[in-house]
Amino acid sequence: MTSSEAKARNLRSALNFTIIYTIMSFTWLISGQVVKDNIEAAGNIERLSWTHMHIINVLLSSIFVFIMIYIVLKRFNTDQTIIKNYLNELKIKSTTIEKAGRSIRLQRELIDNVLESADILLVGIDQDFNITKISNNIEVVSSFKIEEVKGKNINRFINSQYIEEIKENIKEKEKYKLELQLDTKYGEKIYMHATIKKNKSSDNSIIDYSLVLCDISERKLLQQKVTYLDSYDPITSLPNRNLLEKAFNSLLPTLEKSGNPVALLYIDIDDFAYINETLGHHAGDHLLMDMANKLKLATKGTDILARITQDKFVVIFTDEKSLDSIEERVNKILKDTKMSWQYEEEKYMISSTIGVSLYPDDSLEFISLLKNANIALECAKESSRTSYQYYCKENNCEAINEHTMLSNIKLALENKDFQMYYQPIINLKTGKIENIESLIRWFHPEKGYIPPDQFIPIAEKSGIIDQIGEYALEEVFSQKKKWNDSGFYLEKVSINISAVNFSRAEFSSYIKEKLQRHGLKGEEIVLELTETSFSTHKSKMKENIEEIRSFGVEIAMDDFGTGYSSLARLKELQIDYLKLDRLFIVALIEEDGQEVIKSLISLANALGKKVVAEGIETEEQFSILKKLGCAFGQGYFLARPMPAMDLISS
Repeated sequence: MTSSEAKARNLRSALNFTIIYTIMSFTWLISGQVVKDNIEAAGNIERLSWTHMHIINVLLSSIFVFIMIYIVLKRFNTDQTIIKNYLNELKIKSTTIEKAGRSIRLQRELIDNVLESADILLVGIDQDFNITKISNNIEVVSSFKIEEVKGKNINRFINSQYIEEIKENIKEKEKYKLELQLDTKYGEKIYMHATIKKNKSSDNSIIDYSLVLCDISERKLLQQKVTYLDSYDPITSLPNRNLLEKAFNSLLPTLEKSGNPVALLYIDIDDFAYINETLGHHAGDHLLMDMANKLKLATKGTDILARITQDKFVVIFTDEKSLDSIEERVNKILKDTKMSWQYEEEKYMISSTIGVSLYPDDSLEFISLLKNANIALECAKESSRTSYQYYCKENNCEAINEHTMLSNIKLALENKDFQMYYQPIINLKTGKIENIESLIRWFHPEKGYIPPDQFIPIAEKSGIIDQIGEYALEEVFSQKKKWNDSGFYLEKVSINISAVNFSRAEFSSYIKEKLQRHGLKGEEIVLELTETSFSTHKSKMKENIEEIRSFGVEIAMDDFGTGYSSLARLKELQIDYLKLDRLFIVALIEEDGQEVIKSLISLANALGKKVVAEGIETEEQFSILKKLGCAFGQGYFLARPMPAMDLISS
């Protein structure tokens, strides 16, 4: 209510009261005994004068009453407002205090919850290290009840060695921090970070101590795991490369004194990548564990065994007396790691290849010994004569050359130094182009032309063949689309595919996506694989061939005659073209050579395969092949490989 509204209300109340008072006064005046007596006692004029005086008195008293009532009401309302405001203030303060109390309670609950969830213990201890206070979550952290520890010495759950350390250090310091182990009621040990602080009086004397214990078990376990992984392989639990190097270096003084040869064996699981890619990493992990167990059984206490990379193990012989005993043990490991390995319901033949380097002959340092053994391993893999090989300096030269070549290949991909050339495949009967084969060419800016047989094997070994294959497919598919759009229509284009690429699990879907993206039909593409490709990764190769042929794409076996395909195998393979290796063509001048070609052509025709003769370089070869009934041919005599633009102009 505003002040003007209050004032109006007070006036109305005073006026109403005054009116009532005046009416009552006049009533009393008219009907009262005093007026009656005066009328009887006096004359008319005197009596009338006296009556007027009474009326004036009533009116004056009414005015006085009005003023007094108004003053009283005004004062009363003012006091009432003050009281009301005071009461409102009290109410506001009461509400604030209540909210503050609720906030304090919530904060205390929050602190209790934080302490409990973070496994933090707050402990008050006296100067004798007896527990005077402890937080409520003691039972959650240690299984002790409060009454079981309160009043007891802190050594109830903290080992005395830590207590002595605390006592020793807190003498000179206001606060001391350390990591300790807390013993639970049931003997379990919990890693804790402890902070102890002195509580002092005004005269600087020690009253007691406050101890804060924070559970760091998870952090400690993580540290232990990191430490373990820094030294051990998580799949096989064998030492890793870090620990292997440390172990070898720690033995060096002993090895130097003994004078005996030390052998470092670099062991590789053959075709491990195929197992990993076709069966999955879970299967690969199982094979690694089984191989680790085989190697544990094949080694002895003085040997050092480790797994250092994906499918590579190292064994170091530290206690062999002669090279003969080393040779004997290498052969034993090869024999022991050759096994029939079963995964789920399938069986796989597993073998290994080993490269060996010797201390001190090949190097005095671990890193060099490991590198040399790896070089020997790669040489053993390339050799068909043996499954192991010792390091020699010639190996190192080859390795350096390979490394240089690999670096140049990567640079060529980056600089787009590779080009696609195209060689027509001719119908020998009509002389018309049946299709064209795409061939990759590398023109090095300094070395000039580098033939495929010099860089493709290195690319396959290193895995960079994937990038080369992707480049070739993209270039050929794009070029075929350009020819189609320009009206230069060629029925088919063939592309050479590495066995490494073709055996990839996703290769068939990759080809399908390429066809769709470039708007090509499967019938326009032929994929060529060497004969030896069909003998590796058989199951995945067969699966991919079936799926790719379902798109309309045809398959050609390149370089037939250089592998080991039997007649039965040839019948089983789902191929459309049989491409005779140029070695057969060179032999055509001999009668026996012609008989072989004639038999092969007859066989291929009986199996429904089209025959293509490769490497036709003379007119004589062309004539003989035509006479023998060979359907198709290619070679320098018919047409050289050429860039796309030259093919159009020719």
